[in-house]
Amino acid sequence: MTIQDITQLLSQWRQGSQHAHARLLEQLYPMLRALANKNMQAIGGHFTVCPTEIAHEAVLRLSEQENANWQSRAHCMATVACLVRHVVIDYLRERGAEKRHGGKVLVEWQAELDADRSVSLDAGGWIAVHEALEQLEALDADCARVVELKLFSDLDAEGIASACDFSVATVGRHWRFAKVWLAQQLRD
Repeated sequence: MTIQDITQLLSQWRQGSQHAHARLLEQLYPMLRALANKNMQAIGGHFTVCPTEIAHEAVLRLSEQENANWQSRAHCMATVACLVRHVVIDYLRERGAEKRHGGKVLVEWQAELDADRSVSLDAGGWIAVHEALEQLEALDADCARVVELKLFSDLDAEGIASACDFSVATVGRHWRFAKVWLAQQLRD
């Protein structure tokens, strides 16, 4: 199934087609569940929800998107990664992670980022990263998008470049800047 097929199914679902809904779930659900599982494992700790529930919520939020017009697999993955990120962060906030950690992030951020893709933070750390990403987005939306896709998707540099319509070199420059900027923000 092509990205155009998925985009059409999403549009048909929004118009009430249950058949389109079933087909869309069949195509996107494994991707959503895998990303939810990856994010939850990175956070660690005890969850009262499972990746399946995160994936279901992401599907519901996906259905609310009015202008989904995916151009490529990478663009679809980027959208899905963003949805899963927001569902997980919303869950962590509801769970009250900030209160338990006193708003402090106990993480050696620079060392974690130097590992490039495998970042392991606690729930409070992920919320702090999310909030820092929101600040970075106001400063430089392109850098924030690169960080989001590096941390919350399975895309490599080439996939991120394709999803964002950047060159691979531009992805590298944005990533290097964002690592330094985020490290500073999280230290403060």
